[in-house]
Amino acid sequence: MDVDESELSLQLLRPANFAVLVATIACMVAVPAAFWLADVSLLPWAEELRWKQLRSQFSTVTSVQDYDSVEIERGGCFGHCPVYWLKMFASGRVEFYGFANICAPRAQRAQVSPADARELIADIAAAGFFDLHWNAGYAAEDASRGTVTLYVGERRRALPDQNADSNAPRLLREIEAEINAVAGVERWLPRLDRQRYCVAGDGARIPLRDL
Repeated sequence: MDVDESELSLQLLRPANFAVLVATIACMVAVPAAFWLADVSLLPWAEELRWKQLRSQFSTVTSVQDYDSVEIERGGCFGHCPVYWLKMFASGRVEFYGFANICAPRAQRAQVSPADARELIADIAAAGFFDLHWNAGYAAEDASRGTVTLYVGERRRALPDQNADSNAPRLLREIEAEINAVAGVERWLPRLDRQRYCVAGDGARIPLRDL
């Protein structure tokens, strides 16, 4: 029996329409899903991906001078948050001043690899630190507050690092963590194992409250 041409065209179009419908639904689901995965840290935002790429590629930095630097100030909270000021220069010089809940009160100095310090400062600038903006979100009153400041040439930018700011970019916290790691700030901060403690020169544990 002959099939009407209009019916044949309709039959041929149905699979194509179904495929288009499926693709449309997939796109509608994929976009919010990608945002959700990024929000819960299962996928990186573009700025974080750029940061990871910068940190994974070693390069000889010529645009950063020895006097360029990055600085962290950490404030207190209702608990036992370390309160300190840290500055690391591209020359590798590290300056630290502890105020509260730390193992090394007052001024401390150290020297780290100039190549590591120089590359980190260059990577922070290349990651868009000078252009990072966001609208402040909700922040708990008892959260630790701080500031990260970058100095490169004549440019200076200070960004508030509020740990509980719901809108603060994760990139800022990743940058602060990397600064602390390269500067070796853990040598001056307490560790946690049921209670906060410091490690003496002979390896003995000293409860923070006894300092």
